[in-house]
Amino acid sequence: ILPEYFFISIPLFNDRLEKEIDDWLYVMKYEEVPNNFHSPYMKKVSSLLFRVAAAVILLQTLYFKFTGAPESVDLFTKLGVEPWGRIGTGVIELFTGILLLIPSTAFLGAFIGLGVMSGAIGSHLLVLGIESAGDGGTLFALAIVVFVTCLITAILNIDQGKALLSKLTGKKSQ
Repeated sequence: ILPEYFFISIPLFNDRLEKEIDDWLYVMKYEEVPNNFHSPYMKKVSSLLFRVAAAVILLQTLYFKFTGAPESVDLFTKLGVEPWGRIGTGVIELFTGILLLIPSTAFLGAFIGLGVMSGAIGSHLLVLGIESAGDGGTLFALAIVVFVTCLITAILNIDQGKALLSKLTGKKSQ
């Protein structure tokens, strides 16, 4: 018995989504999830990618917040909330990043992430400016990226949100 090998040429993929494998080929060719995907795992994979992207950005900034990096201290001083705002934001972002990485709490993590990033974006627009400490707008751009990835994660996991709401209100979700 000899194993079978298949050679798949991604550039030659004809863009027809007829089988589950076609969904994966489409993703590899265009780096996006097709709207009419067939694979039951496509939603899980896309949700995972967005959750991990948001969590990695949130968690990598913790080093600066918790070590009192000069850039972070300066930013929160301008906002008038140093040191408690910096540390408190770090704790919330740590909690949010962990929730995003756990599949069963993805919606809650995304929801909290939307709130935290709304505050970050608002702070940049109203107080700090888009560019902060000569970063060329990197922190602002990262806040936008996390906001968008959390929004997509919340949409992809809306059933979790409905279930959570029904638990909180005692009403059945629809």
